[in-house]
Amino acid sequence: MSASKHTFIILSLIVLAVMSSASEANHCWNLLEGIDPNPAEFKELEIGKKIVYWYQRKIGEAIVGGDEIIYYFDRETLEPVDVIVHWRDDLPDVLPELHITKKQAESMVEGSVQFSHLYYISPESYVFSPIQPTHKNPCWVVASIDEADWLKFVESLKSDLELKDLRLTQLKGQPS
Repeated sequence: MSASKHTFIILSLIVLAVMSSASEANHCWNLLEGIDPNPAEFKELEIGKKIVYWYQRKIGEAIVGGDEIIYYFDRETLEPVDVIVHWRDDLPDVLPELHITKKQAESMVEGSVQFSHLYYISPESYVFSPIQPTHKNPCWVVASIDEADWLKFVESLKSDLELKDLRLTQLKGQPS
């Protein structure tokens, strides 16, 4: 894998971590008022001639990979252009009790932990497609950078710890 592709994958994972992190909404346009019942849950972005509102679904603290709501507005007219909703219906409404904490998951990896998040990995995930079958339960995804560049997947609901390794060179394309 070329150095530029490797750098792209690492930057994509960092962007996913930043975009998925909890933060207070900072909206300049406030175009979702009256359209969505929870506008403060969305991140507002300006992309070209569009104003975009993006919501990443979470169940408790677990990020639901691939589940999102995206509203597109024309920047000049401020009119809605499109809405995309992807929402899995096979997941619980409430996060089940975890048997492994974030700290425990991080302690299972070698190297310097860059980030760790609890995920429901989408079976349609392009990035995590080497992990088959995907976990049905939430799992800790721990990015640990050492000489081998590994991502660790720790099943969070099993009492017998399962650790799957995925070299960053096995990842594909953009995170989902």
